[in-house]
Amino acid sequence: MAIIYQKNKKTGITYAYDSTSVWVPELKQPRPKRRYLGRVDENGNIIPTAHRHGKKPSDADEISKLIDCSPLYNQIDELKNKVQNLETENKSLRHALKTIKKAFPEDL
Repeated sequence: MAIIYQKNKKTGITYAYDSTSVWVPELKQPRPKRRYLGRVDENGNIIPTAHRHGKKPSDADEISKLIDCSPLYNQIDELKNKVQNLETENKSLRHALKTIKKAFPEDL
């Protein structure tokens, strides 16, 4: 693993890459595999920059940083509990209806 510096002639910006050698069996030759590290400033320090094709933060992540969402999460938990209680009540009522239908099959 070596650090490779590549200068863009048009802009004059130098970029740093981490280069490793990888063997390609089909070609029976080594090929370089590079990983982008960042820009190089005038002092020779590598400054990490964002990748062009990297993961960008979504709008939801940015909004959740700005807004305190804990009251909304509490409301969601309360609604989930209500739904669970209603499902339990519904199940018991269905069971009661089945027993009534078995007891009086001709009336219903």
